[in-house]
Amino acid sequence: MSNPLTTFDFNFSFILTIILINVKLFLALYILLKMLERKKETGQFPSGFILGIFIFVISMLVSRILFFYFDFYLTKLDPNEFYKMPAILVWKIAMLITTFGATIFLYITDRSIMDFKFKGLLAYLLLILGIIQFFYPVNSSEDFQIVSIFELRFLILIIIIPSYFLYLAWKPSIQRFPCICLALGIIFYGFGAFLQSEPVIILVIGIFGNTIRIPMYLLSLISKSVGLFLTVQGVILFTIRISK
Repeated sequence: MSNPLTTFDFNFSFILTIILINVKLFLALYILLKMLERKKETGQFPSGFILGIFIFVISMLVSRILFFYFDFYLTKLDPNEFYKMPAILVWKIAMLITTFGATIFLYITDRSIMDFKFKGLLAYLLLILGIIQFFYPVNSSEDFQIVSIFELRFLILIIIIPSYFLYLAWKPSIQRFPCICLALGIIFYGFGAFLQSEPVIILVIGIFGNTIRIPMYLLSLISKSVGLFLTVQGVILFTIRISK
């Protein structure tokens, strides 16, 4: 498999990734500011749902920085280099950090919002699959494609949490708007992440050709950014304006 990217493609992808990193940094600082404002009002540092999303955003920020190093310095977006050391180790660490953040967010959401309906089992499943992915031996491009399939574990987040919040928003209440924001935000972000997963990219390129890669990156950036803003705004409305 040869590297399909031109110099323009590479530079454009580089810029898009820098933008996404800054979006995540801005949102992490925004959530922290809201948490500090809440502490000033109540005398207690916020915990629960808003803390869960803060940890999740931080984990995505750190992992995206590692992916940035993996993509543009270790492999230069060449699929032939993805499975080689030290690139594969950096990739696995980044995925594990994302898994930890997502696990904490899912567990806190289950416990504080969903009345612990799933007893934390979905969070444990997410974590176990992430650990399996980390220790899965990768020695070829084929192995990398197999281990990338484990990214589908995040469908647990993308399906379960939005479904629950849309259920809460079904009946008119003061919670309807933040619930809709949360549901749509997670769906948008999940869709953007789905577009950037290697198995999906390979499949789409096989259908439309190499020129589709950059439009996919751009659509992924837009979808992820919209999703993050909606999710964060929904969490803040849900926890600070409603759950006082």
